[in-house]
Amino acid sequence: MKKIMNSKLSNWIFSILVLLFVVFMIKYFILDIRVISDSNMSPNLNNGDVVLINKLNKFTNYIKKTDVVEFTDEESNRYIARVIGMPKDSVEIINDDVFVNGNKIYEPYVFLQKSRNLNNKRWVLDSDEYFVIEDNRDSDNYSSSKYTGPINKKSITGVVFFKLFPIERIGSI
Repeated sequence: MKKIMNSKLSNWIFSILVLLFVVFMIKYFILDIRVISDSNMSPNLNNGDVVLINKLNKFTNYIKKTDVVEFTDEESNRYIARVIGMPKDSVEIINDDVFVNGNKIYEPYVFLQKSRNLNNKRWVLDSDEYFVIEDNRDSDNYSSSKYTGPINKKSITGVVFFKLFPIERIGSI
């Protein structure tokens, strides 16, 4: 009887360890869940929204214009913003309009088209940089370089691709 109990107990422990390993691998390499804690991306992502982040894009380097990405700064703070400039692009903001490689871009996702302190500035991106900007251009944090500007490809942790909550706004981003 003791042998049977030990066998069942060891099977349970092994199963739990395998499950924990699988969950850790999924969370670290494939998917992450995040609760939005600010309104810099409103009205597309609001304070309290729950989103899924595809971390595979980090490893495959498949990031495209208009993707919403999560990235970190030097202190490991996490931020979310939209990619509007790819490596080697030039980005310029003139009178609240955004130009990439000299062409004005269409931004249907932008809440307010105020660019505050970024007007009449120009950036030329390196081969390992993306230009990110949040959708709510009127937020108090908008002029901070932590939320807007060139970021290194290594700082991108994943692409936000699906909204889980609130239920009435569930769907792809």
